[in-house]
Amino acid sequence: MSNRAYSIGLLLLCFVVALVLWDWLYPVNVFVVVLHEWCHGLAAILTGGSVGQIYIDVRAGGWCSHNSSWRFVTAAAGYVGSPILGALILLAAAGTRRDRAISMFLGAFLIVLSALYVRNTFGLAFCVAFGLLLIASGRWLPEAVNDFILRFLGMSSCLYSVVDLKRSLMAHWGGWRPNTGNAELDRIWSSSDADTLAALTGIPATVWWGLFLLLGVGTFAVAAWLSVKWESGWSAKDGAPGAG
Repeated sequence: MSNRAYSIGLLLLCFVVALVLWDWLYPVNVFVVVLHEWCHGLAAILTGGSVGQIYIDVRAGGWCSHNSSWRFVTAAAGYVGSPILGALILLAAAGTRRDRAISMFLGAFLIVLSALYVRNTFGLAFCVAFGLLLIASGRWLPEAVNDFILRFLGMSSCLYSVVDLKRSLMAHWGGWRPNTGNAELDRIWSSSDADTLAALTGIPATVWWGLFLLLGVGTFAVAAWLSVKWESGWSAKDGAPGAG
C-alpha cells in the first residue's frame, strides 16, 4: 500500500470512528474541550491579560476565566484556535516520523497546563491521567499506533465546532438548560461563545455558529489535503510504502 493510500484510508477511518462512536469517546471529548479552553486562555495572554483558571467539567464542558479586555478576540479564540491546533497535530503526525515523540510532548503539555491553570479536581485529574496515557503511548506503543491516535485527536479538535453545535442549538432553540447544582456553571453552560459574540457585535449567534462550522470543516479539509500530499512526498523520498 502506498503512503498516499495509507493516509487517505487512515483519515477515512478516523472520520467514520468519530462519526459513529463520538458519544462513546468520552476522553477524546474532554481532551478537545481542554484544547478549546486553552485557546481562550492563550488569546487572553497574547492580548495582555492573564488566565485565572481553566475549569473542565465532568460533563465534557468547561470555561476559562481571564482578565483580558479584548472580549471579542478571547470569545472567538476557542472555535478559531481549536481547528488550528487540531490541524497542527494532524500535520505533525503526517509530516514526520516522530509520532511517538509527539505523543509524549503532547502528554507533557497537558500535565504542565494542568499544573499552571486547571484548578478543579476533575479537570486536574483528567489532564494528568490523559497526559500520562499519551506519554505511555509514545514510550511503549508502535509509531503506527501513535500516528493513528494523533491524527484522530487532531481531526476531533478540527471538527469540535460540528460536535458542539448540537448542544448549542439545544440550548438556544430547544429550551435545554444544564442542571449542575452550580448556578454560575449553569449560566456559563447555557450560553456559548457564539452567544457572547452576538452580544458584542449584534450579529446573530446562528451566523457565528455557521462561520465556526465552516472554519472547522475547512481547516480539517486543508489539513487532510496537506497530510495526503506530505505522505506522497514521503513515499517518493523513501522509495517504499510506509506509515507516518
